[in-house]
Amino acid sequence: MPKASPPSSPQVNMIGRGTRVEGDFAVAGDLSVSGHITGSLTVEGRATITKDGAIDGQMHAREADIAGQVTGKVKVAERLVLRGTARIDADIRTARLVVEEGAVCNGTCTMGPKQSLELGKLDTSKVTPIAAT
Repeated sequence: MPKASPPSSPQVNMIGRGTRVEGDFAVAGDLSVSGHITGSLTVEGRATITKDGAIDGQMHAREADIAGQVTGKVKVAERLVLRGTARIDADIRTARLVVEEGAVCNGTCTMGPKQSLELGKLDTSKVTPIAAT
């Protein structure tokens, strides 16, 4: 029986539909993206990219659930879920991968034990923190 993931953090940050942001971002909790991010994104919790959401650049997260578009590089320390509406043009590195029928994935995929995929520490002097208000 698969081991259950630890509960995600109670803090959920959001980038809403129609919002476009550029830069390097670090998120302490979870993040839901319905807008468009261009740059580097590090999420200490779960990154959810809705069907309207898009990431152009690098995305690092503890867990990720993608229904939208991602172009670039994706590193997920624990579990990556690609929903049926996902379009991924990225190199993926994850411990575990779930792909629903209909998802499109172009690029490389490397899977391995969690300990080799731990999130690296991000130099926070070069990022804009996103925090709940």
